[in-house]
This record gives sequence, structure tokens and C-alpha cells, in this order.
Amino acid sequence: VISYLEGEVTLDGRPAEIGAAVVPGSLLATGAGAYCEVSFADRNLLRLEPGTRVSVDPQAGVTLRQGALALVLYRLRAMVPRGRRFTVRTPVAVAGVRGTVFYVKVESPESTYLCGCNGSLHFQGIEGGRARKVRAAHHQAFRFRRTPAGITSEEAGMLYHDDQAVDGLAARIGVRIDWSRPGRADRAPWRVPSSACGAGPCRRCSRLATSCRPSPPGAWRV
Repeated sequence: VISYLEGEVTLDGRPAEIGAAVVPGSLLATGAGAYCEVSFADRNLLRLEPGTRVSVDPQAGVTLRQGALALVLYRLRAMVPRGRRFTVRTPVAVAGVRGTVFYVKVESPESTYLCGCNGSLHFQGIEGGRARKVRAAHHQAFRFRRTPAGITSEEAGMLYHDDQAVDGLAARIGVRIDWSRPGRADRAPWRVPSSACGAGPCRRCSRLATSCRPSPPGAWRV
């Protein structure tokens, strides 16, 4: 379900609305300066940054064609059938995701930046090759590039996002990330609903997707 949007956002080529269902095969797109958040099974959240195009299947994963995504996934079992793995695919890389916090950006058709912010992931080139297994308490990133010799990968620093932005996103689904241990999180205390929803998440806004604002866009440095 689309739980937040700002700016020009389309769902399957039509203007998106808060509360719209995101079904397998849905294509979401954000324009310049636009944001969109999609929530699944209570404690899973997907955030689209400006200029993003992504195909979504809540039971299997997402295919990121351009732009950037942030994902906070703590109840994958509630939406992914037993025996299947949630994956994030880009033009040059694929990530197998478990309960985790994750950031991915298609820098160009030939380059993808992937960061395991907190949790367990499995990164690999879209054509196979060397895999990168990540179990991170605090950000472990790689860049995958397509070269004449094939797809290569190298370690990368923390780019395009920071702890404050990730914590803010997690708080919108009631999660507090434990940055000292991989894949650990606690239920965050909900704020009391009030007219000042922009001050932070609350049970009313998170559940009913009214007017809470997301983390400040500048914090992501896309």
C-alpha cells in the first residue's frame, strides 16, 4: 500500500494516491523532487527517491530500473512465501535480502551502489560471478560495474544516505535499529497523535497514512 507520496508519483502510468494497493507487477515512478513510500505487512517499508522507476512484487522483490531505494524489512516472512527469497535487481547486480535495512542506487546503466545498512544480504552481479555476503551491524557497501571483462565489484563507503535518514525511515514503521548488532531492532515508542504530525511518526499517521512527512529529503544526498 502506498503510505506516503510527495510530488509527481505514478503507479502503472497513472497518478498515484495514498492508500493505493501495490500488486505484483506494479510499476512505480517518481519525478524530480518526488518521494514515495510503500508499506507491506506492517513492518516492511520501501522508499523511492526522486527520479526512480521500479517494478514491485511484494512476494518476490523489486526490480530497480533507475534511481534509488531505501528498504527497511523486518517482517519478510509475512509477505514472502516459504521457500522464496526477496530480491532486489538492478541492471548490473542482484541482492538477496533477509530481515535487513538496505540502500541501493543505480548510478548509471553500468554501475550500481549497494549498501547493507544493518542485517544480512547476498550481493552478486546480474550475470553471476563472485558473490559478496554481507552481515553488517553498521553499513557495508559495494559498487558493481559492468566492464568489457564482465561485472566487477569493489568495496565502497557510505554514500547517498546516513544514519539519521535511515533511523527516521525505520521509525515510520515503529522500528528502532540496533546499530551494534546485525539485523536487530526493537519496537520504537509511538508518538501521541497531534496536529503537528510533521514532527515525527505517530500511530495514527503510520497506520492510516495521513500527513506525516518523511525524513528530510536532504538527509539522503541523492
